[in-house]
Amino acid sequence: MPLLDQIQKDMVASMKAREEAKLNTIRMIKAALQKFQIDSMKPLDEATEMQVLNTIAAAMSETGIASAKQMGLVMNAAKAKLAGKRVDGKALSDRIRAKLT
Repeated sequence: MPLLDQIQKDMVASMKAREEAKLNTIRMIKAALQKFQIDSMKPLDEATEMQVLNTIAAAMSETGIASAKQMGLVMNAAKAKLAGKRVDGKALSDRIRAKLT
């Protein structure tokens, strides 16, 4: 099953279970994958999906930050890794905040 289909099913299940934190995270993941797919004008393959999902995680591990109080440092590292790509700053911020809490 393609990842976007699985994400859609998980999103519906989270809505029904009223799990707001999980729902917000799933929405951010779906938005990031769809944005990458639209920007590249190609269907996503498994390797590309994993690359998109690991970008924010890589920025967090490089900085060694585990606290939401130091979120700015992670944002700067993520922006540096994504230089030259169009990224929604709000979505990036929300995703980092969800990972740090």
